[in-house]
Amino acid sequence: MEPKGRLSLAQSNRHSLLIILIAVTIAGAAGLWAIDRETRLQEAAFVRQLVRTDARLITKLLALHRDRVRDLTTRNDVQALLRQRDRGSAGQWVKEMRGHLTADAGLMLLDTDGRILGNAGGSALVPETLTAQGQHSGRARPAQSRVDWLSLSEDRYGIVAPVVDRAGKTPIGSVFATFTLDSLRSALQDFVEPGQRLVLRDADGRIVAETEDTAGRARPIRAATDVAGSGWQLELAQPPGRRHVAYVIVVGAVSIVALAAIVLMAFSLQLLRTTSRELKHLTAYLDQIGSGPVAIQPPAITLEETGAFLPVIQRVSTALHKKQKQITELSLTDQLTKLPNHFYFFEQLRHAYELVRRGASICILAVEIDDFQEANDVLGREGADQILQMLGETLRTQTRKSDFAARLSLYNFATIFYNAKGELMQPRLEQIQRDFDERQRSSVLGPLRCTLSCGLVCIDVNRDKRAEDSLAQTERALHVARAVGGNHIEIAITPSTDAAAQDSDGGTNLSNKLVNKQL
Repeated sequence: MEPKGRLSLAQSNRHSLLIILIAVTIAGAAGLWAIDRETRLQEAAFVRQLVRTDARLITKLLALHRDRVRDLTTRNDVQALLRQRDRGSAGQWVKEMRGHLTADAGLMLLDTDGRILGNAGGSALVPETLTAQGQHSGRARPAQSRVDWLSLSEDRYGIVAPVVDRAGKTPIGSVFATFTLDSLRSALQDFVEPGQRLVLRDADGRIVAETEDTAGRARPIRAATDVAGSGWQLELAQPPGRRHVAYVIVVGAVSIVALAAIVLMAFSLQLLRTTSRELKHLTAYLDQIGSGPVAIQPPAITLEETGAFLPVIQRVSTALHKKQKQITELSLTDQLTKLPNHFYFFEQLRHAYELVRRGASICILAVEIDDFQEANDVLGREGADQILQMLGETLRTQTRKSDFAARLSLYNFATIFYNAKGELMQPRLEQIQRDFDERQRSSVLGPLRCTLSCGLVCIDVNRDKRAEDSLAQTERALHVARAVGGNHIEIAITPSTDAAAQDSDGGTNLSNKLVNKQL
């Protein structure tokens, strides 16, 4: 059976290299992606740690401002000013207290109604400040002094701190301080390293302060965290580091080389297994050819190098098949008459007996040449051989293709007639006698002519227990034909009961001859 396609070793090597190249490319890309992803995850964790540290520093800065404003709310003089509501004294106090804050800070003192008692440093009220101040003033029992910082404008943020009475229960006013965003920007700028960018956003997402955008456009790594107690959020953006490039190159190269070696080894082993398997198939095929039968299908071959042996092997197989056929024909054919010999006849007789058991109608004809020994003495061996050949040709031409004629011994022949009835066989047997006589008349053997004695019996499985028994019955019919002087046809339609009938010369019967020859 021819395979659909064969693969040569050269093609296999090319395919292997191509697959290795593809596999290495995919594996290398996957490895680099995995390494880059792992490295980015590590850098992201590092960035998150950095932004948490920066957020704690901003929390401390805001806490410092908050504590300074809270200290102002606990002074005795501020409580007296809020009770007296003296604007002149309040304005002077605000100017003096502004020195406790940063140089760019603004300070304002408010009563519970939101009226300004004193203002210094350019502080300006906005709705958020009044809302926060109203919340503090509306408390009936504040547990402690609270400080809120709010984004007031694009350049300043404010801190509102309530002032309560000595009992610490009733709000009597507020201290409002403002700080420029430049201070936050300056602090943020001190936190960042080259390439980083910090952005501080309020609760609404608006930018409170930010550093210059130096993070670049190469997919920076971002992390954000809340600034404790402020409602603000700090975000850090940092470009991917270059420290892992050498690591990626080294690990990627080692991985690619290792993967290429593994894939090449796997393909080599697979090719070796394929070659070994096909050589085993060829060996088994040769063994089958050597032991027979040779009419077998060749194995399916996928390698061209292995398939190159098949034409040679098939030519040898064909030659062996012809030789085997010739040997078989020689072993089953009589070389003089070219009819099947007694070995072949005995095999066909057993087969015919089995067919009768299944309902077929089959007859056996035994033929003997009368006075053959006299003809042999007169004509010599060559003349006797011509007589045997004439009878062989007669049986071959006067029987059907479905019938089986054979030479059993020196001058004994037999024929198996399939689908035949004994009572209708007389004309056919007489035609055999006439044809044999006519062949002798037309020959150059002279006036001496031989006749035929014929005995015909139909196989009866009720009478015959074996195929040899049917042949013995045919021999008895032949004995009767010889007993009347030869040139006679004896057809035994009914079963014979003469089990003791022997040849006229006292020799063994035909069935015993066949059995002895088989042994």
